[in-house]
Amino acid sequence: MQNRLLTVMFVDVQGFTRRTAGQTTDETATFIKEINSFVLQNLEKWSGHLVKTMGDGFMATFESTTNAIQCGLEMQRKLEGRNANVLNPDNFVRFRIGINTGEVSIDENGDMFGDTVNIAARIEGFTEPNEVYISESTFLAMNRNDVGAVDLGPQMFKNATREIRVYKVMRDGTLQGSAQTPKQKKTEVQPSSNKDFKEKVLRIFRKSWKWVLAVILLGAILVGRNIHQNHQIRKGLEQAKKLWNDAKNLKSNGKFNEAQEKFREAKETCEKNLEKAINRSFPFSAQQWLMFGRLFLECQDREKAVGAFDKGFAMVEKNPEQKKAYQEKLEEIKTQMFEDAKISLSRGKPKEALALMELASGASDRYSLTQSNKELIFLGRLYLRTGAINKADELFGKAETKVGKNPGALIKLREKVERLKREEGNFSNGNEPANSPNDEDENE
Repeated sequence: MQNRLLTVMFVDVQGFTRRTAGQTTDETATFIKEINSFVLQNLEKWSGHLVKTMGDGFMATFESTTNAIQCGLEMQRKLEGRNANVLNPDNFVRFRIGINTGEVSIDENGDMFGDTVNIAARIEGFTEPNEVYISESTFLAMNRNDVGAVDLGPQMFKNATREIRVYKVMRDGTLQGSAQTPKQKKTEVQPSSNKDFKEKVLRIFRKSWKWVLAVILLGAILVGRNIHQNHQIRKGLEQAKKLWNDAKNLKSNGKFNEAQEKFREAKETCEKNLEKAINRSFPFSAQQWLMFGRLFLECQDREKAVGAFDKGFAMVEKNPEQKKAYQEKLEEIKTQMFEDAKISLSRGKPKEALALMELASGASDRYSLTQSNKELIFLGRLYLRTGAINKADELFGKAETKVGKNPGALIKLREKVERLKREEGNFSNGNEPANSPNDEDENE
């Protein structure tokens, strides 16, 4: 998994369904082939990279923000020329093009996701046919000597955490457009001669060059500041991860108090940078959310841990391969929770052990993870220890169901349950259990 600063373009063929509804399969295939070829040729010319096609749409990325906009404008101009030679308006081809710039998460398969991608898609859906709309981050990063834009104001898109300012790209590509708002008009120059034209242009430039330079410099400063702040966030989160690894090493060496202090330090560092990142719509990967969840779990902030795991799971839920890999990681975490719960019980902290096992059991249901009989029986034992007899019996019943019709295994399981009930009954009467929570029979 890697993060890169890219400009993302979404292209939608407007009216695709209506147009193809009256076509034969061959006619539709020919039309799609022509559109694909048209888009690919223009992407290649402007150094764009096709990420994927979506039937009547395309997703592409560009290293250069200005190239992305010029590519979009050129496609619209070419389609305008094509449509001028088509008699039937039903056969016109119209594109909606939305563009956004920011950090994109890229997985090992080359698929891209994150807020930058989502916002680009939302902008495309907001765009009028035959137009190119861009976000504020794209507007600030583009070369406004080559491209102009009209400010359409802030827009609130579905599932967005903040308003996104949107701009409509000017077809003529003039710089004046960059200062224009929907209610403003461009200054028109109609010279009577070449000499007059030159003098008027110079006069306009002398009046406005400082403003133009200020706008360009402000854009560069804001983009640079954005990159710097994202870098600082990433550094802070890397520091949190280092502290977390140090804490894990201390814990594995039996230095529990020192480990807990280090975990708290890691959590504070993480929370501070996480808050900044969320406010800036910083794109996290599923693996990063997994790491945050583990960190919060170690610090016994279970609500935040589940929240982080949920965010990561939501990112991979629709991709079977990524979902499976994420579930495998969650299985590892759940297994570690089981081991930690046994340690807590051996240290005389049954309530702490119970809280861990309840969370592990909840994770099994929440993320469709496996739940072994060892886990069910141990959780049942903790319920016995804390006096929740009915809950314990319910779990022992689940364990019997998992054993199924194997008579030998069922007898062995019931013997184990009866033994646990006797031991925990003795414990509640002030006597130590005959066996520790780590005995071999418990782990079968």
